[in-house]
Amino acid sequence: MEQYSEVYISFRLSSEANKALSEAAVRSGRKKKQEAKLRLESHLRNFPLISDLNNYISQVEYELSSERTSLEK
Repeated sequence: MEQYSEVYISFRLSSEANKALSEAAVRSGRKKKQEAKLRLESHLRNFPLISDLNNYISQVEYELSSERTSLEK
């Protein structure tokens, strides 16, 4: 298995993502860089393929739809 070392990366965030990240960092008490690192690592662990995320979203939407239907009865 290939070994990877830690790396520094830079990228541009949209203003909306910057706002959400900044607010999350304040709520958690972490610095924005710490919050971004934690969230990116968590996301990559939980959704190794972007299609996994799409499947997860579809499942959540289905479950919410089912709950709404049962509440309306």
